[in-house]
Amino acid sequence: MGNGKKLVVVIPAFDEERTIGEVIKGIPRRIDGISDIQIVVIDDGSSDNTKKIAKDAGADIVLSHSTNIGLGRSFLDGIKQALSMDADLIVTIDADGQFEPKEIPHIIKDVRDGKSDLVLGSRFLDKKSYPEMSFIKRFGNSIFRYIVNRLTNQDLSDTQCGFRVYSREAALNINSFGRHTYTQEVIITLAKKGFRITEFPCMVNKRGYGKSKIADNVLLYGLKAMIILMQTVRDYSPILFFGSIGMVFLLLGLFVDFVLFVRWLLVGVISPYRLMVTLASLSIVLGVGFIILSFVVDMLDRHRRITEEILYEMRKSKKT
Repeated sequence: MGNGKKLVVVIPAFDEERTIGEVIKGIPRRIDGISDIQIVVIDDGSSDNTKKIAKDAGADIVLSHSTNIGLGRSFLDGIKQALSMDADLIVTIDADGQFEPKEIPHIIKDVRDGKSDLVLGSRFLDKKSYPEMSFIKRFGNSIFRYIVNRLTNQDLSDTQCGFRVYSREAALNINSFGRHTYTQEVIITLAKKGFRITEFPCMVNKRGYGKSKIADNVLLYGLKAMIILMQTVRDYSPILFFGSIGMVFLLLGLFVDFVLFVRWLLVGVISPYRLMVTLASLSIVLGVGFIILSFVVDMLDRHRRITEEILYEMRKSKKT
């Protein structure tokens, strides 16, 4: 392998005893430009033999949660562990065998060569290899992709795929709070910080066993992901978040007042809509309040950025 960079492959896993062994064994142990490859499995409270099989298959480190706490937390624990191991590149890949470990040498190329900071595996970039997916899941993916692209000024084809590679600098700047998922939040966070994001068309294997533990209930998953998206927008674009709410209330109140004013000009009375005047006035007050709040929170956002910079410097100096 020669002199090169260190790669750590992080695999979050929850009850994946049937597939995780093959995933680990399929990870290449020799890659051009990489001097050291290590595998970290985050066992998220599995009730089966995931932990034992991962160790037997060759995982270098297996960290276990006592209970299932969610993919988002498992991902963050994996990133922290990889950074503590002085990883130069960090690959995340699912434990269910849907993605091909043999593609790791290809997906890491741009990050290894310094051309990108985050490469996202895309299930939709190559139309010839579209995965089997229900209409509602495909529709949901489209909605989230549209929202993330609008928020980040990107043109990404897949914002939910868990097969990714991060540079060390990108990983040091990750601050993820979502318990159930992290995929969209991390893209928004890194894009807002100016990191270069590209995509790689990845192969997708048909799930051999069971069903997705993350999106088995599509509506519940969508709700949780949307909440995380809204929280991310609130944190990174407070004027957009609170200002939009304020404008809705403000314009609604002004519109109702305008209609009632026109009616007063035409017929000379407001009755029986006096209550509407009160509600419209309340709506205007709320609107102005939210708009003022957006600027106050924007000032607080500056303190958040300072705090994140301090966290980054601490992680960098401690190599954690």
